[in-house]
Amino acid sequence: LRECDAGVRMGVDSICQVLPHVKSGDLKSRLEKSKAEHDKLSSEIEQELAVAAGGEEVAINFIPHLVPMNRGINSTIILEPVEGCTTEMVKEAFEKAYGNERFVRVLEPGKLPDTKHVTFTNVCEIGYVLDKHTGKLLVFSCIDNLTKGASGQAIQCMNIRFGLDESTGLL
Repeated sequence: LRECDAGVRMGVDSICQVLPHVKSGDLKSRLEKSKAEHDKLSSEIEQELAVAAGGEEVAINFIPHLVPMNRGINSTIILEPVEGCTTEMVKEAFEKAYGNERFVRVLEPGKLPDTKHVTFTNVCEIGYVLDKHTGKLLVFSCIDNLTKGASGQAIQCMNIRFGLDESTGLL
């Protein structure tokens, strides 16, 4: 992994606190890019992707958009897979990484996640397609960022830290 493009759609009501210039009624029937240039969040994503890739430097185009929905984040990530990569290899990698994770649901190849399936949950739903036409690996994810976001993550981490069942207060 050397390059990654990510288009992210975020529910406007859940982002209004972070971007005070945006009001929830402002985005009726339209989509707004919240930023286009490389920023601190992009750098943090690159840093963590580099760790996951074994220390190799990674460059990412992270392009967030605000959409007229109440809550949720829907992401599309476009990756350049290694030569010879197959759908079965991708499936195995996701199963190895997330197969035992209670709050991650990896869908069957070709099935796509939807924010309606994760609303009011602490679940991240992941889908993927190995595009035979472009040779790209397309990864899709959805979360409810008001539950799976910082608040749900904080509860999950506290549970783990204090030896409680990871799902306490989250199911």
